[in-house]
Amino acid sequence: MNTKSKKDTISQRQQEILAFFQSRKFPEKELADIQQMLSDYYAEKTQKGLDEFVEQQGWKQQDLDRMDKAHIRTAGHARQPSLRPGRRSTYDK
Repeated sequence: MNTKSKKDTISQRQQEILAFFQSRKFPEKELADIQQMLSDYYAEKTQKGLDEFVEQQGWKQQDLDRMDKAHIRTAGHARQPSLRPGRRSTYDK
């Protein structure tokens, strides 16, 4: 019986990457640079996904600005304000 979940296993590619890093000693600066490259990669990937989502929704910058300024609090409120473009939130001033 295999008790390992899919989450606990790593792919062949992940094993190869780990083996690469285990194969030699990296200066701390190089490791920091690699970590920053990975962080930048995923930040860019996330931003692209968000940009696509915003475009699919048909939102404009003013809609995003309004959402950014909306104060959404659910405690004590029976209904959340609408943030859909063209509708005013009960919290908008």
